[in-house]
Amino acid sequence: MNVKETKCFRECFSFKNLILMTALPVTLAACGGGGEDSSSALSGNNSTNRTVSSQNTSTVGFNILAHLDALRIATGPFAGAYQVGVGSNSLNWYFASIGLFPFIKERPSEVRDYMNVYIRNVDRSNYTINDVKFGGDTNLPIACPADSNDSYASSFLSLASEYLKVTGDVAWFRDNLPILKSIAYSNLAAVQKPNGLIPVFRQDYAPPTDPSYCPVFKQSDIAYTEDNTENYRGLVDFARALDSIGDGDSGYYKQVAASVSAGMQQLSNGTNFYAADVEQTVSPSFYPGTVTQVFPQLYDVPLSADTTATQSRYDVGYAYLNEHAPTWSTQIEPSAGYPWMLLGYVAAKRGDKARAQQQMALLRANTGKAIINELGFYKRILDAGVSES
Repeated sequence: MNVKETKCFRECFSFKNLILMTALPVTLAACGGGGEDSSSALSGNNSTNRTVSSQNTSTVGFNILAHLDALRIATGPFAGAYQVGVGSNSLNWYFASIGLFPFIKERPSEVRDYMNVYIRNVDRSNYTINDVKFGGDTNLPIACPADSNDSYASSFLSLASEYLKVTGDVAWFRDNLPILKSIAYSNLAAVQKPNGLIPVFRQDYAPPTDPSYCPVFKQSDIAYTEDNTENYRGLVDFARALDSIGDGDSGYYKQVAASVSAGMQQLSNGTNFYAADVEQTVSPSFYPGTVTQVFPQLYDVPLSADTTATQSRYDVGYAYLNEHAPTWSTQIEPSAGYPWMLLGYVAAKRGDKARAQQQMALLRANTGKAIINELGFYKRILDAGVSES
């Protein structure tokens, strides 16, 4: 699909260094690419170990697993991966890894298939990965720049680590441990700045760009607040996974994570967070300024050696969100394009059940915006014990 085309609506994802116009249909349909063929015999299609938990039994007619399954790519070289949204003809590995994280129990084989596809497509020269656009057909992939190197790596490490924890599939984890370590080292540890923060891109990342399909790429060594909360979480998750199998590198990645956490203090005026290490003002805009404030709590980043002080900082961030975006749980911010369900998950973590439920209802009322990362955070809200109604 040409990015200049429009289906039912056009959603603008304004990323850190990319501007991409992605068309998504308003209603869900069958995943593009037709039926399964013999060239993509994925274990998930005949899986006997799928489970359906109480969190997936909707009381309001919203079948979250059906929405997820509709995004799975069935044919072509990327069979087993997931589109951003139905009909989007777009594979964004960062969104997919985040979206799949809470579905490992229900879709273990499918998550394993996805991780295998991811690993096959990692560039062995620097362990980065490119996003993919499809020219209206999943058999016709076009490589495009990733939105970042750091967050793609950290979100994938969190997914792989959670997969080990949930399934106990030590064999898969050990078999892929060399490349998992290479992803962690090359995209996070090796490029860490002296201040502890991790830049958005490796300086040798030079992705292909097709002007008909791909967003504009701009190299950058900026360290973003949101990315570094994700980087902290990915490193900690990976270190714990290494611990669980008795791997001695666990301590190294714990130290890298601790340096990220310490570096986060330089991204703040002492009260609120800047969006990046090149900024010295706190923005009241919805994204990134306001949303950024809750990312430390989203990924449980310690902001002090004292847990009470950390919680106090979390409280300030959530108050900033509610002050500057008071309708975030009931209305889609025009500049955002979709609900940002991660905000509802933060609300759930804080015990703000009312706002979490309001935002869940917002996504259900706008199912055309149920892209994969939104589905993932919706599921996390359910898993946090918040009912749909």
